[in-house]
Amino acid sequence: MPRPPPIRLLTTTAVFTQLLRPAAACCKRQFIDRYNLTGTALPTAWHNLTVNEARRQHVMTAMGFVPGLLFDDPRALRLEFGVRNGDMISYTSATRPASWGRDAVVASSLPWDGFDSFKGLPKSTLNAAKLGWGAGKYSVKGALPKVPSHVRLHVGWFNETLPPFLDGLGRGPVAFAHLDADIYTSTISVLDALAARCRLRLGTVLSFDEIFGPKGIENEEFRALNEAAATHGFAWRFITYLNHPKTLFGRAAVQVTGLGQRCAGVARAEDGGGGGGGARGGPGRRGKKRGGS
Repeated sequence: MPRPPPIRLLTTTAVFTQLLRPAAACCKRQFIDRYNLTGTALPTAWHNLTVNEARRQHVMTAMGFVPGLLFDDPRALRLEFGVRNGDMISYTSATRPASWGRDAVVASSLPWDGFDSFKGLPKSTLNAAKLGWGAGKYSVKGALPKVPSHVRLHVGWFNETLPPFLDGLGRGPVAFAHLDADIYTSTISVLDALAARCRLRLGTVLSFDEIFGPKGIENEEFRALNEAAATHGFAWRFITYLNHPKTLFGRAAVQVTGLGQRCAGVARAEDGGGGGGGARGGPGRRGKKRGGS
């Protein structure tokens, strides 16, 4: 009698990946079609790029949409939520999108601020856990990464570290924020803190690392974006997206296109306008306005 083939044991991660991949491919395409991203936003080319290389490309493309006067404002905030090993913020803080040309301010002359507990994700919802984002996921056990000298790290949960920063050292408008926060509770705490203090401006870019993909994911970062916009009265439009076939998650960036009455008044008083100064050429002119509220 022939010997039966050996049983192949799969890790929890492998099982999770195999179960979600068909659904993710389906749902990523549905999201792209539902919001007409192919017609209103700039796709990030991913051919011949690894997932991480494509992520960098997407974030840099999104950053290129920030109006020049806003990004180069010495008071402006350039933020990352979810630093982990420091790779992304080290890259973005030292690089300039090609679309900005030679007149761009030297990268290392502008401060960046990165926020992370460095202990992984906080405890959240069953939905987040089903997506693989349980408490402690992505922990580096408190080890701080090595980052450039112009990057300041803020250690702790976002809801504990961001408000005092915004009320103290970080009193300027937000030029760019990369949100790799994954889950709803973390993302809404960031957006509420920024919007409640009227730190968003016309032209502010918010880049989300896992905003669409598997079933249930729209209840996390995307839900937080829509709820914050409705609560605080700002509007936004999609400007870029990334649909790499080797990852379950889709990335997208949005740009603030409208402010609530109160925050529009704050922007006029503090900046002499909405905080934007026109886009830096090509990328900033693409895309149609989408209402986030």
